[in-house]
Amino acid sequence: MTNLFYRGYTIERLDEVYIAKPTHDDGQPFELFSTQIRRVLEAINALWLTASQLSGCEFDTDHLISPRWARDWLKSATDSIDLDQAYRRGAC
Repeated sequence: MTNLFYRGYTIERLDEVYIAKPTHDDGQPFELFSTQIRRVLEAINALWLTASQLSGCEFDTDHLISPRWARDWLKSATDSIDLDQAYRRGAC
């Protein structure tokens, strides 16, 4: 599969999994992954929406308009987000 570029992320398919990584390199590894391309694209959109609510102000992550997995990630950032696992536990 040819890489897909979407909203600052490169998405590639590896076996049955779609992996999205930021196109910019800020030295921090990060990726979103799922077996469903739709879920990856929606997650990227959710991150954009979340980021638009954070710019230049104090925030309470519990009151952001975003999926729970994104709010949880803001509280405790990790190198990757397994979107399928997040959806199985109802964090969408």
